[in-house]
Amino acid sequence: MTDHRHRDARPEGRGAVRMTGGAADAEERAGTVDPAGSAAADGSAAADRAMDSAAERLRREVPALARETIAKYVSGAERYAESGVPDHLRRESAHTVRTIMRACVTSLAGEEPPVEAAIREAAARSVDRVADDLTLDEYMRCWQVAFEVLAEAAVRELADPALALTGLARMRTAFDVMVRKVADSYSVTARDAAAAASRHDAEAIDALWEGRSWPFGASATPPSAPLAVVLHLGPAPGEDAAAHRDRSNARHRKVRQVRAHLRREFPDIWLMDVQERTGRILSWSQTTGLGDAAAVTRSLTALAEAAGVEVTAACEPAAGLGDIPRAARVAREALETGLRLGSSERHFRMADIALDHHLGHESAALPHLLEASRPALERADLRETVGRFIDCDRDRRATAQALGVHPNTVDNRLARVRELTGLDVHSTRDLLVLAIGVLA
Repeated sequence: MTDHRHRDARPEGRGAVRMTGGAADAEERAGTVDPAGSAAADGSAAADRAMDSAAERLRREVPALARETIAKYVSGAERYAESGVPDHLRRESAHTVRTIMRACVTSLAGEEPPVEAAIREAAARSVDRVADDLTLDEYMRCWQVAFEVLAEAAVRELADPALALTGLARMRTAFDVMVRKVADSYSVTARDAAAAASRHDAEAIDALWEGRSWPFGASATPPSAPLAVVLHLGPAPGEDAAAHRDRSNARHRKVRQVRAHLRREFPDIWLMDVQERTGRILSWSQTTGLGDAAAVTRSLTALAEAAGVEVTAACEPAAGLGDIPRAARVAREALETGLRLGSSERHFRMADIALDHHLGHESAALPHLLEASRPALERADLRETVGRFIDCDRDRRATAQALGVHPNTVDNRLARVRELTGLDVHSTRDLLVLAIGVLA
């Protein structure tokens, strides 16, 4: 197993006589290993054990240390003297503090700390602090208090001053990386919150989406070939709460989290308007950022894990400002088609689902085609079987495996479809009619 410890961060003398392979074996056989080097290695091993033991004890202390941090932070914050402490401060900020501390404790043990994961989680949870109009300096004060509390506990656990100095240096290195990146993220989130409150982006997108005149004046430079992006936002934790206030807070928080996340992840965003269920974005680039399906999928997956919000996106490139209404319409239809398919994909382009869109698109003939397949497809088991049969290229065994049933069950269901509708899945024309019914 790979050893991920930071060798260069060990106390002085660590690895001074470290030998591997044949060289070490030969010297041992010859009895020429330096006794002073062996003693240094023994001392270093003892230091490692002391660090590991202290780190393990600190991990168990983290919840209590986080509570101590919040208490100290609140006691020094005048803003909470009269208004009281918001629930989310004790809940969300305590969670952030625990994340910070665990990353620092991991570095104390000489292991690679999960800095990037900690930064993403802290950034996602900072949205509420921005909504409280908390300044960056005040937000970072909580971080500093957290490190001070953890440092005091680490010194107490390590006892030895030399070990404590090394341990604090390791933790400070990880902490400083997190502080710099989260501070930058907090600033971006604060600027975006101000832009959302002004409704500037929403009004500009309204004008461009509808093909009205350029809303920015002659001095502004628009992108020559923007990317139109539409979003669908699923429900967030708390939206089904019994109290109206709790539901409203959950919806507003979701919007803030989605906006902040997208701003951090995709700096090429030009204009953005996010509402409770939908979102509209215009981006500078058609090939990178939101135009990169793999990057969008990774980002939206991380958002779902951090905030519990499922977001699906669809995009369409525009040839210029005048082409934005068409691109927006195509992106919206691509998103609708992707959602209707029940796909697990998080990013769609019309070019990738054009056939699905065409087969299920509204037309004068569609009601007649749907009626032909309705007697069978109104049954959930038959509809699912036909859909899987099409997805599996009419392979009955692959269909059975996908459904978790016996191949004979697939045969029986498809025979039942024929009995109810007269449509035979082995006829190309009939299968197309059934495909339209499944996709509509």
